[in-house]
Amino acid sequence: MTKTNYLSVLLSTVICFLLGAFYYTIFGAELSKYSTPVVEQQEVFPSMVVELIRCFILSVVLVILVNITNSNNWKEGFKLGLLLWLGFPLVLWMGAIAHENTPIMLAIIHSGDWLLKLIVLTVILSFRNRKK
Repeated sequence: MTKTNYLSVLLSTVICFLLGAFYYTIFGAELSKYSTPVVEQQEVFPSMVVELIRCFILSVVLVILVNITNSNNWKEGFKLGLLLWLGFPLVLWMGAIAHENTPIMLAIIHSGDWLLKLIVLTVILSFRNRKK
């Protein structure tokens, strides 16, 4: 991985983490209506570490995919992010609704988080991937 890719991973990891924090600040109250809280007050730090690891893994994968697809403008990044969302989080949440009785609103809220993250990150990474 090049120096630029390391910087892209770092940048997108931080952005991913902040987007999630922002998103769930807005939709947290609504989310609590449909899910059972698993994180108690004293468990916030381990939960944040897990979320940072998740964001890091997502960032590494997206940097690689943006490079493989040679996405280098916001339109290509947007299409890639939307395609990834359709093919993975949306399909997984549809399965959770159909086969595990996951409440539809819970799936919609979490799907929105994934949609936001995938589109914003792929657009930013595509922009960073431009040829100079």
